[in-house]
Amino acid sequence: MQLAQTQEQQDNLNKTMAVSTGIGLAGMAVGMLSDARAKRDIIPVADLPNGIHLYRFRYKNSDQQYVGVIAQQVATIVPDAVTEGADGYLRVNYARIGAPFMTWEQWHAAR
Repeated sequence: MQLAQTQEQQDNLNKTMAVSTGIGLAGMAVGMLSDARAKRDIIPVADLPNGIHLYRFRYKNSDQQYVGVIAQQVATIVPDAVTEGADGYLRVNYARIGAPFMTWEQWHAAR
């Protein structure tokens, strides 16, 4: 699931991630970076009742593992939960889809 990126796109992604990973619950309501182009090592881990898949993944500029959704898939099921940022990357309002966004460790501990 990796797409080629220009250096400018990678720089924009790095800036976006610096903001997105530190904004907490308020940011989840506005939209967390959930674009497949921003992620690597994507592995499905569960399904929500509405058909949205949860994935374990890492952002391209981080080694931290997270559990969340892929915006491109969410857009096919709950399109109004997905927005495009000024940087061109898709974001998901997790509150609108009833899904958690957490680290892999948090998700695993809650299971």
